Amino acid sequence: TGAVVFQSGDFDSYGDLRDVHSREVKEGSVAVDESLVNFQSKNYLRAGDDAILRVWQTVFPFDADWIEKKNLQPGEERKVLYQTPKPPEPFTVSVQIKYRNLPPYLLRALQLEDLVKQLQVFTIDSVSVESK
Repeated sequence: TGAVVFQSGDFDSYGDLRDVHSREVKEGSVAVDESLVNFQSKNYLRAGDDAILRVWQTVFPFDADWIEKKNLQPGEERKVLYQTPKPPEPFTVSVQIKYRNLPPYLLRALQLEDLVKQLQVFTIDSVSVESK
């Protein structure tokens, strides 16, 4: 019927992925994308003492105590398992690997909002498979 029964990796209305940096996720107007596979590095801050240690993400790598690199190396393969609702027959599964050099939230944090509209999303690879 063309109905989407599962989707991950889509953007909020500000152009951000629905992760911890999404303004709409923080406001509660959209749900966090629990199935998101994101190869973007994560920057972490640490504060507190040995008894109570708090860790949170920061936007800027120069503020981070450590960086968790998640990027794919050339030729590297990773497998991801998604659990989705059972779609009606017949169905099509479409998957895309996309790349964007900067997330919009970073440009906004740098007060470069005018550059957000210039960001491009590139499709690196895609595949569609139809049920039989």
